[in-house]
Amino acid sequence: MRLFIAIDVPAEIKKDITQSCRYARDTFPHARFSPEENLHITMAFLGEQDESSVEAVKEIIVHVAARRQSFPVRFLPPLIAPSAENPRLILLPAEKGVQEVLAACAADVRAELTRAKIAFDPKPFLAHITLARFDERWRMRQQAASPEEQKKSIRTIIETLPEKEWVIPCTALVLFSSSPGPDGSRYDALFARTLS
Repeated sequence: MRLFIAIDVPAEIKKDITQSCRYARDTFPHARFSPEENLHITMAFLGEQDESSVEAVKEIIVHVAARRQSFPVRFLPPLIAPSAENPRLILLPAEKGVQEVLAACAADVRAELTRAKIAFDPKPFLAHITLARFDERWRMRQQAASPEEQKKSIRTIIETLPEKEWVIPCTALVLFSSSPGPDGSRYDALFARTLS
């Protein structure tokens, strides 16, 4: 099964983010927006794991949650990442001052996974919430366009996105499974532990 450890987003904030991005979703067909229930802050992506690993991962979550206090995080308005020349995602970036807090929590989780010899994606941590992923064919056209056309395309998308910030309480670490479905991946919470 495919697993990841994340901080979940409260349901009412998920709903508000989704509603705020409705205009962008309706007017820009080349981005696949995440379903409301899938919004989260990834701490570590474990990928395919045997079911026998689940209990060990639960123990890691228990240990890290006991050492970490809950904290609020301000997320800034959506942006295109990593760049106009190479657009892959629409995401909510965490405010710079609190990125370090999230990064420290992610580093703690990853250190415990390493000690337990549980594999995970070593890609550097980025404190964000993924809102949408761009269609590959549109990305190829964007990369082939002139710099002026690239900026114009990105500006058009940015104008559809909300100029809004959200403060999200980070209160628990959650183990999720990810299953493919006809409308994208489905995430199911397998275990959660409240931060101290």
